[in-house]
Amino acid sequence: MKEIWIPELISSLLLFLFLIRPLVKGLWPLEGLAWFPLLAFGILAAVFPAYGFRPECVPLLANQGIFALASLGPLLGRVRRRDVLRKRGLSPVLFKSAVLGILTAFALFFAPLVFRENEDPVRLAAARNEAKDQDYTLYIYESPGSSAPKKPLLFLIPPDTGSVKAVDRLCAALRDRGFSVLSYQRRGFSSPANFLAWLQSFRWGRVFKKANRLGRDLEEKRREDIEFLLPHIRQNNLFLVPGADPESLILAGWDSGGAALTYLADAAADVSYAAGRTGRIVGNGVRGIVVVESRFWSLWKEEERQNFPVPPGADWFLKGKTLALNWLRGLFPLRIKGLGTLPRPRFPILYLASDWAFSLKPAEGDYAAAYALLRGSANPAAIASFSGAGPLDYTDYPVDYPLYPSLFPGRGRKGFLSGDFTGKTADLIANFSALLLQNTGTPLPKAARQGREKDLYVETWSWNLPDPGYILNP
Repeated sequence: MKEIWIPELISSLLLFLFLIRPLVKGLWPLEGLAWFPLLAFGILAAVFPAYGFRPECVPLLANQGIFALASLGPLLGRVRRRDVLRKRGLSPVLFKSAVLGILTAFALFFAPLVFRENEDPVRLAAARNEAKDQDYTLYIYESPGSSAPKKPLLFLIPPDTGSVKAVDRLCAALRDRGFSVLSYQRRGFSSPANFLAWLQSFRWGRVFKKANRLGRDLEEKRREDIEFLLPHIRQNNLFLVPGADPESLILAGWDSGGAALTYLADAAADVSYAAGRTGRIVGNGVRGIVVVESRFWSLWKEEERQNFPVPPGADWFLKGKTLALNWLRGLFPLRIKGLGTLPRPRFPILYLASDWAFSLKPAEGDYAAAYALLRGSANPAAIASFSGAGPLDYTDYPVDYPLYPSLFPGRGRKGFLSGDFTGKTADLIANFSALLLQNTGTPLPKAARQGREKDLYVETWSWNLPDPGYILNP
């Protein structure tokens, strides 16, 4: 039995006994049952401070709360007469019990697979961008022991949803495969407003200008993070990650972070950074880039509203008609009309996507920008996906919050739950990195999985590295 099931089942059992009391004469004398709705609500509410926010418990908590509020009147008025119990019919009791059973089953089914967090200590460090008034907490995953030989450094820009907590297990898995991993959390980024912005851009960013703008704003914020943090890491490498080789640097970014990395890795990208110096943020020491589920919102061209001009010398009727037509046109949202100029990344790039990227017409759908960018790359580029993987499956969500990935399923998924992709994702990143670090003198990352992964789809462009079909066993 999963640990979280215990309070959930106790809460539902208490409320169930309260609900069936009118049907069981033996329970009529038990006046204390009137307190059970309040007790059921209190037990379930305690799950949240004990286990963190549990989305699968929210519907059940709302149900328990309704009965808890409804029970306050009889409790305060001390209404406990048996005739009140007799008036409650069979149908309402069965209906309420059925709703309780459905909500309880929902909470139990989408409970986390395990509650074992990354048990190895994670070092924390603080960084502050005074110019932007932004505070960062750096998370450093590095195995203890001698710093020689130096390990490859993997700088990971976390997902827009959940920040570094959404990839904690993955960072630990990458550390176990021979990386020094550095990720971060930006104060205020994981706000409800940014989550709604991500959700709107994810759903409609390729269709409507407003939703696309929300995605662009997230990409700009991640670009600010990278422009500050990469120079900061280089300048403080010996303090932050003493066991890492800054000349063997792999960059990985989720969502808007992956897009921002790609823009900064453009061959034409020269930007100002670090006290007025000019150069390339994504430059020295970088061996390759891993981009995960980025939609590249800034690459899409936006439609501009074209209003009807008022003809010179027009009478009042024509002016009014023109203004009315322009007003009506303004009621319709502006749309996205195609791709603009694409960057040309100066490094090998691996794009991890849901298996929807290998659907019948992927280049015309949500992954059109990714396909166009990868096809135009002059350096090795690949897109890869596991069968059944959805957009959130390259994070810790399938284990920690199974409900979220079930809302964004992969095309080939069988059932509601996607399973744990953490090990597969870490293997894929580790082995892609090993292909890029073969001649650097840095110890190569290792993957636990041997042999070819039968459910892995890979498509490449400009590929001059070893066979990508065996990317899980380089």
